[in-house]
Amino acid sequence: MKRTIKALIRKKFNRDKPFLLGDVEKRVAESMAMDKPIRLVGFWGVGEKDKTDDYDIKTCRWLAKLNEGVKKFYSKGISFVFIIATEHGKNNGIDDHKIASYSCAMEKLFKEFGFEYIYLKDLWDRCGISFEKIDELHSKKPLGWWEDVPRRKLLEKNAKNRNLDFHYTVAAQRYYIMRNLEKAMLEKEFGDCIFHSFSDARLDCVLPHMPRLYLYARKGWSNAPWFMKSTWSFFQNRFVLFLKKIVYAIKKSMG
Repeated sequence: MKRTIKALIRKKFNRDKPFLLGDVEKRVAESMAMDKPIRLVGFWGVGEKDKTDDYDIKTCRWLAKLNEGVKKFYSKGISFVFIIATEHGKNNGIDDHKIASYSCAMEKLFKEFGFEYIYLKDLWDRCGISFEKIDELHSKKPLGWWEDVPRRKLLEKNAKNRNLDFHYTVAAQRYYIMRNLEKAMLEKEFGDCIFHSFSDARLDCVLPHMPRLYLYARKGWSNAPWFMKSTWSFFQNRFVLFLKKIVYAIKKSMG
């Protein structure tokens, strides 16, 4: 078992030390005792592109390579489960067509690599999470609550780069509330899994309390593939984001 765990948490594939390493080892031991694959669950988000590209393919290949290393010591290997985060895309203002098109393309790619997937919307429905609930909780927050949130500046920075609809502070606050609602959902639905993320430990405040791996998206590279795109597409979408922010500012000034 030790060699299997060592292969799973190799620095080559992991950008940070595992969270709750003892529980990671426990999940591996339980899987091996039942002669089942080691289940790793994590989000696959939706950005501003409407089809898969080389970034997505290389990440899937990289994870398949991690699985090959684990299989050298445990033949059942890893079972990757991806949560296609359509609702995260909607929260960022991505239009429905892009979300549907990219998600459909990712389904095909996951099938090619033998990865499992489930849609975040289905999990939300099962657990009673909705945008209405997020907005309600946001409206009830007391004055000054945001100043006490860990890593709020990092959340705001990410929102500024990704959210097309809201001022970055509001967007970061809604994202924080959304991800905290999802924590209990993930802990309940995937209690036998190891969670994995392409982020590092700085964003633990929005991740579930589960044994966790912080994985590279490819060798030495940790940018989430769904946010990566060609240079031309990048500038097109940055221009759209700029225009939307101007419209938002005008609407806000007009009350």
